[in-house]
Amino acid sequence: MWQRFTERARQVVFHAQARAASVGTKQVEPEHLLIAMTDVPECMAAVILERLGLRLDAVREEVEGRITIKESYAAQDMTLSPAAQKAVNLAYEEAKRFKHDYIGAEHLLLGILREQTGIAPQALAHLGVTLEAVREQLQQMQHKGFTPEEVPKLQPGLESRMAEIAAMMDAEDDKRLEELRRQEELLSLDEAVKFLGTSKPTLYRLLGQDEIKGLKVGRQWRFRRADLIAYMERGPVAVAAAPKEDLDMELAFFDQQLSVEETDTSGDPEAKTIRLAHKIMQLAIGAKASDIHLEPNADDFLLRLRVDGVLQETRRLPSSTRESLTARFKTMAEMDINEKRLPQDGRIPVRHEDKDFDFRVAVIPSMYGEAITMRILARQDVLIGLDKLGLAPEDLRQIRDLMHQPNGIVVATGPTGSGRTTLLYSCLRETADAEKKTLTVEDPVEFALPYTTQTQVNKRGGLTFPTVLRAFLRQDPDILLVGEMRDGETAQIAVEASLTGHLVLFPLHTGDAPSALLRLLDMGIEPYPISATVKGIVATRLVRRVCDGCKQPVDLSGEPTLGYIARLAAEGGYEIPDGAVFVRGTGCEQCRGRGYRGRTGLYEVLTMTEALAEAVLRRAPVEELTKLAVAGGMRTLLADGIRKAVEGQTTIEEVMRVVTVSVG
Repeated sequence: MWQRFTERARQVVFHAQARAASVGTKQVEPEHLLIAMTDVPECMAAVILERLGLRLDAVREEVEGRITIKESYAAQDMTLSPAAQKAVNLAYEEAKRFKHDYIGAEHLLLGILREQTGIAPQALAHLGVTLEAVREQLQQMQHKGFTPEEVPKLQPGLESRMAEIAAMMDAEDDKRLEELRRQEELLSLDEAVKFLGTSKPTLYRLLGQDEIKGLKVGRQWRFRRADLIAYMERGPVAVAAAPKEDLDMELAFFDQQLSVEETDTSGDPEAKTIRLAHKIMQLAIGAKASDIHLEPNADDFLLRLRVDGVLQETRRLPSSTRESLTARFKTMAEMDINEKRLPQDGRIPVRHEDKDFDFRVAVIPSMYGEAITMRILARQDVLIGLDKLGLAPEDLRQIRDLMHQPNGIVVATGPTGSGRTTLLYSCLRETADAEKKTLTVEDPVEFALPYTTQTQVNKRGGLTFPTVLRAFLRQDPDILLVGEMRDGETAQIAVEASLTGHLVLFPLHTGDAPSALLRLLDMGIEPYPISATVKGIVATRLVRRVCDGCKQPVDLSGEPTLGYIARLAAEGGYEIPDGAVFVRGTGCEQCRGRGYRGRTGLYEVLTMTEALAEAVLRRAPVEELTKLAVAGGMRTLLADGIRKAVEGQTTIEEVMRVVTVSVG
């Protein structure tokens, strides 16, 4: 590593050694390297700091003010601290990033910034120096022809001193390794991979999960042979097979529910477990469930399905099936079956009866084992037209008008599972075509859309919603969809994008449409941009439809709350007509005795008017915003629900279950 240092970089290290000794430190820290860069004004690190508008003496004072001074120490045998060694390693990575075959003072500065913790990075952050700014300056200097060869040679005798320091530090690492080898036989990373008969990525994963112990020496891993042997003897976690009798009983139950006859009578418990897992998924698809819940208890393994938005107990599986079923679902979702201490996520693509389904699997540890939740996504249920969502004709017209705006913001709001994604995808399906550039950023991308470029965020890799949204603005877009809107930075970029001529769609979590305006204010957006850019807001809910097979009229004239509900509906924009007939499902085979079958949507469509815009500028309360929106033609969620109840699509009880109303 040291032979790659330029002469100026070595000079910086030499000065850092003297600085460390002067403050009574026995090792060179990153802050000493930073001060040394200001002592060598000819080095490229100092030049970059000055190009960023900083005085070198100001940088020096900022760092020195954070250092605790002790009794001075002789500079003999001065070595780099672990933090400084890490900064050097990061500097080498930065050099390779710029395709340099040397390490200069400028790379050391980048390495210090990447190290992040400690006095030096904190001082630089306080001075406004960022990693991106230094990289940009270095890039510009490269284009202007700055090279390390332009730096003057070191003073006579200094190069030999640097060679002595490098040899001394290499010897120190060798000494540590030799001491460890004497204590116990150690294997290198490559030797450990060969010994275990595995791959490097697998070995790194085992290290991260604490399945294997390793020793870090500098940048190198070393492994005790005894630790590797102990892991091999322990092996992977064994999965107990469920008793054949329990599996046969459960398979018979699901065959009865599915109305099928078992054709495979294999006696292998593993094969039976696989069939049982598949039958659970088939039953969920057949019941049109949106989620599967498998929850371990002390005495059983509870299976529940969420059908039409309501959880229903389906089966209490024997506790003996818990471990093998969990392992099977984790294997299908490509999870680590040995990891039982941490949550895991995965997906299972399924094709059933010529339809494609995507099971999003989430596993979390609990008191009695691992709990599994599977969200079932069906492409044919999401990518549907606006005309099939249960929208009233006037609401459908308003939403289509919003989607044909040349610019502005359209918001879909509601709680999780309220149909926002279906609404937004249906809007894009109608508007995305060969004449428009449509871009989406999602987490995750749920379904592929035609004429649409879809990007999935990767927070660990730095691909966040704000990052992608900024990049989208350079892609000449017409329509943008942001899959999540949870922070002010993303919201601000979305507003700026709409102001520059783009139509931006995104979801929010609020109870109704007027509350979305206040939510944007809470996220730090100023009132004027909101009033100028928001074209419309659509609040959504999903209610169960009354089963057509057992629908019966019901007399609600004696219900004491009907008058109160009628008043709220009238205030929300819908008058219950005289002689209105309501219905209720009595339960039949088609709906499995529930009285409901399928779901439809409730919608609250707010379009921005001059009165609403003026109220937003005044930061008016939500009650005033609601009255102005209703006066402008909006029908509230409750009013739309009562309208659907009058039309025989749902019941008043179902509407009141999903819509929150104020008391009084």
